[in-house]
Amino acid sequence: MTEIRQSRRRMAYVRRRSDDIILSHHMYMLLKTLGVRCS
Repeated sequence: MTEIRQSRRRMAYVRRRSDDIILSHHMYMLLKTLGVRCS
């Protein structure tokens, strides 16, 4: 019972981490395109 709860919590943590990485990647690409357009 506790193992299932721990694994579920770990999956949520991993999913949140991957979302942060994808978000930061999109922000980086957006800033890069904006910088290219400005210069």
